[in-house]
Amino acid sequence: MAKASHTFSSSHGPPTFLCFILLSLVRLSGAAYSIISDCDETFNYWEALHLVLYGNGLETWEYSPPFAIRSWAYILLHGFVAGPLKWAGVSKLGIFYAVRYSLALLSAALEARLISSVSRNISSRCSWLLLAILSTSAGLWSASVAFLPSTFTLYTTTYALASLLNPRPRRETILVTTASFALGALLGWPFSLLLSLPWVIERVLLSRHFLAFLRSVLLSALIAVPIFIIDSYLYGRPVLVPLNIVAYNVLSGAGPELYGVEPWWFYLANLGLNAGPVVLALSLTAAPAVLVAPSKRQGKTAQPQQQTRLSLLIRTAPLYLWLGLLSTQPHKEERFMFPAYTCLALNAAVSLDSILTLAASPPRILPQAARNLMARLAPLMATALLAGSALFGLLRGAALVENYTAPISILPHAKLDALPALSTAPLTVCYGKEWYRFPTSFFIPSDSEHVKWGDVRWVKSEFDGMLPEPYVPAFSKGGVSLSRLASSTRAIQGGFNDLNQEDPTAYVDADKGCDFLVDSDGGAGQAERRYVLEEENWERVACLPMLDAAASREAKGGAATTIARTLWMPRAVRNVVGAELVYRDFCVLRNRQREGGAMKL
Repeated sequence: MAKASHTFSSSHGPPTFLCFILLSLVRLSGAAYSIISDCDETFNYWEALHLVLYGNGLETWEYSPPFAIRSWAYILLHGFVAGPLKWAGVSKLGIFYAVRYSLALLSAALEARLISSVSRNISSRCSWLLLAILSTSAGLWSASVAFLPSTFTLYTTTYALASLLNPRPRRETILVTTASFALGALLGWPFSLLLSLPWVIERVLLSRHFLAFLRSVLLSALIAVPIFIIDSYLYGRPVLVPLNIVAYNVLSGAGPELYGVEPWWFYLANLGLNAGPVVLALSLTAAPAVLVAPSKRQGKTAQPQQQTRLSLLIRTAPLYLWLGLLSTQPHKEERFMFPAYTCLALNAAVSLDSILTLAASPPRILPQAARNLMARLAPLMATALLAGSALFGLLRGAALVENYTAPISILPHAKLDALPALSTAPLTVCYGKEWYRFPTSFFIPSDSEHVKWGDVRWVKSEFDGMLPEPYVPAFSKGGVSLSRLASSTRAIQGGFNDLNQEDPTAYVDADKGCDFLVDSDGGAGQAERRYVLEEENWERVACLPMLDAAASREAKGGAATTIARTLWMPRAVRNVVGAELVYRDFCVLRNRQREGGAMKL
């Protein structure tokens, strides 16, 4: 029985360097192949970075000085990677992926550090379980490389989580943990402070570290100083962005509900896809599992620094708080859960570790035969659960890439920079009903000696909300200077509001104002033209298939089609089970009536 109880454990946790290498491979693949799933990432962050580097891009109302709910300090942080590459002559697309790769490596390093901390402070077996969960999560595969404050907060939370696992922290550890939470709240998302609440209660009420914690809070507050200086300079007025974010979301009469509301169970369904149903179920049962499992690890898995049952419960609490708070909010988005992704993975690992511990020492009220059976079967069942979860994550990630990679792939596929130049007038790329799939200006070719490119423009569709508009240009012959950048970021443009009200001046006429148009041949509303079918006016430069989710939901096949939309399924298997997926052409079209920005005569 003893041998069986340790089938899924080891006396040593995984080496940190091995964890880093494995997670780096996984995260780098995410950087290379994952899609941009949220247009907020494009318009609020990639476009702002494009302005900093190249002096142009698309501005959202959040960056307008009267509102100022996005931090330029956060954008400039990524300039440490992007800036030198730009001056070294790396292409815009190369810089896009270089930033992603740097985020991937940072995430891998932080996750490896967390696994090492779990090995020291909980159990070696738990650290192996955590490695398996982190490396096979479809949600983390894409979230870890997103250019979003919620992803930045994921990093700071992961760092803090690794530090606070120590049940007997030194003063330096308390300072580092506090500063990490503070950095995530000030430079990322202020609401992420909720994730620190259980640890704060433990430090203040359940330990003797109150003064050390108070000093750490005061020192961490200094992080706000450079952020305040940078944002105030670029907005042209005193601005503390975290306060503006809180005021807009909590005190504003409008608030984020303008952008849609979802039912209370939205995050449970979303996490079921991104983390997998097995990992989600384990993460939610972490607290009960800790309560019923023996309080001390036995045999070779015992650790010198044992977590008490109470301390382990405190460290599983952040997920429950975060999920509970967000589920009560009407407006819900997938990215809002990003800060707690590693908390979820840790909870799942702790839960499974506790279940295995209980199975190795089952209650004595059970017959001996049942106890022996539990000890033998539990490790095998745990292995099967993790293998199934890993397969789920792989198939989920593959489905997203196959079904929705067209928007991020179509512009490089079209090779616009290789098309013959017909004029020196700036060329314009337009988007209509697919505006929210624009992958960022980093995918628009750079100006060359023969071809110039203007800002991306919008063609009217059935969408009647507010769209981003071009920044006031910040470039000059010598490049983008700090003063020119500030003149652009301080400019107040008409049309921006916090009520999601449409600005009619944001549109151009497709026939007269667009040299290229990105459109799909599906999902057009009654008032929308199907440009892909107007072959006499619009030439197909390049097309890629993209899943039409709405049409697929209405297609035949029932449950088989639903599974095929959710998880990757080979075409041969889809034919056998009767799953029907509907794909549309996602195309770059060339205006036959224009030549390099000039109308044909």
